[in-house]
Amino acid sequence: MNRKRRLTLFVSVSAVLLAVASALAWRSVAAQSGGGPRVGPVPSGRPAAGAAPAPQAPVPGGPGFYSQSPVPFRPVVQTYGWAFFGTELYNPDPGYAYYAASLPLPNGATITKLVGYYFDQCGGSDLVLTLFRCLLEDSSCEVMGLVASSGSMGSYRYAEDLTIDYPVVDQQSYSYIAYLELPGGCAEFLTLVNVRIDYGFEANLPLVTRQ
Repeated sequence: MNRKRRLTLFVSVSAVLLAVASALAWRSVAAQSGGGPRVGPVPSGRPAAGAAPAPQAPVPGGPGFYSQSPVPFRPVVQTYGWAFFGTELYNPDPGYAYYAASLPLPNGATITKLVGYYFDQCGGSDLVLTLFRCLLEDSSCEVMGLVASSGSMGSYRYAEDLTIDYPVVDQQSYSYIAYLELPGGCAEFLTLVNVRIDYGFEANLPLVTRQ
């Protein structure tokens, strides 16, 4: 299923005022019955291995959740371009670009899952989202988890990593960042849609002694 995207720019100019521009962006997808606007995710066929269509119901997990849109992400090098389609982050340039965002995760929580929501209709190019913890004393970082897009489909999807290294959040010694790798040449057909981190807390049971 193809996804058609259009960006319409309305510009009003007068002799005594500066030009004022506003942009209205929307997506539409041609349905098999003859076309029309798409509301919500529309899976098209079986997803590629390692990826799943974003469901109507929430992705299971938790019990705790930290969710973040891509809006706080910024390029790690000033020359990397970045742009948004709605709130979805994409790379407008022809070459690879890398972005990062800080994650204020709750101290003492045990991370159970990394979930990346994405749109990938760019054959042969996949985005990669990595969860890092970085020492406060220097710039060294360690990989905790990683997800990637897979295949080309005209629908929103997600990928998840349930194998988290160094899962206990230690804000006394580390900061936490999400690091995104976006190939170039795909524009808004390869986007990061959202990030979710699932976590829980270890139960501290009281010591019970028998009299």
